[in-house]
Amino acid sequence: MLAVTNPLGPQGISAVRVLRSHNGWAAAETICLRPWAAPAPTTATATPCGDYVLYGSLDILFGSSLSDNFVIRRV
Repeated sequence: MLAVTNPLGPQGISAVRVLRSHNGWAAAETICLRPWAAPAPTTATATPCGDYVLYGSLDILFGSSLSDNFVIRRV
């Protein structure tokens, strides 16, 4: 499973985490942490064609500006 962190949350870094659980996701551990170039990755998803991360400009929107830009990148 993938998860993203960004400077907008308590982790403070833009990164993609690969997680694993041994108890049905009651708890999980990070098995890989990949720094991410986008300043505030928004979400990640797994597809049959690979894993992707979306950057939806939340850092701009939370900074009281507007943006209709987004970027989708393969992990």
